[in-house]
Amino acid sequence: MKKLLVLMTGLLVIGGSALAYDAEVIGIFFNQNPGTDLTSGISETTTSGVFQAIDSYVFVLFPTSWEGEPAGVSYFEFTVEAPTALSGYFDPACPGSNINFDAANKEYDVLCDFTGGTPLTPHVDYGNHIFLGTLNTLVPDAETLVELTVGPYAGASDGLFDGDPYTEGPGVLCGTDDTQHRTLGNQTGGVPGVGPWTTAVAKINGSMGAEVDNEITTWSDVKALFK
Repeated sequence: MKKLLVLMTGLLVIGGSALAYDAEVIGIFFNQNPGTDLTSGISETTTSGVFQAIDSYVFVLFPTSWEGEPAGVSYFEFTVEAPTALSGYFDPACPGSNINFDAANKEYDVLCDFTGGTPLTPHVDYGNHIFLGTLNTLVPDAETLVELTVGPYAGASDGLFDGDPYTEGPGVLCGTDDTQHRTLGNQTGGVPGVGPWTTAVAKINGSMGAEVDNEITTWSDVKALFK
């Protein structure tokens, strides 16, 4: 039977409060050190004008070693949906080209393969998480709510982690060994092979835009997702 998750214990301390994660997850943040950005499970920011481009940062939180391989990433794939964004791009932290926003499907389909090269590793500047790249999103105006979700890769080319009900989810390869597949949850409770992948992990203009059902607003709500 295939393994779904690498169980571990991570502790994120924010303003004197601690948020425990029971598995490695992928997340999107508006701060380059996620340990200073999470307040309710969802990362948030606002815009102040029209046609403003907002940078956010994609991380693997609390990476661990995997069957002898060091904590590091040499391949990753995921899809970010942003239904109300106008355009954007993803600038990976690894060798390769930028991934543009698919305006028709309102999504970024990100697949970066640099196996055999130098893996991305945890860094103290990033709170000892692994930085995957910068997501740029063009927002129409300050009244438009943009919700970013992250889930399994949905691009046209074949990914390693899509389509398999046991491992479906955002995926990475550890180190330079392409047999060490690691499937990730996300920061608001998406679980490999299960989901849900439609809950926002980051919001732009969350307090200004339309109300969204099932918003996570308390520490208890977030902790409950990972029990």
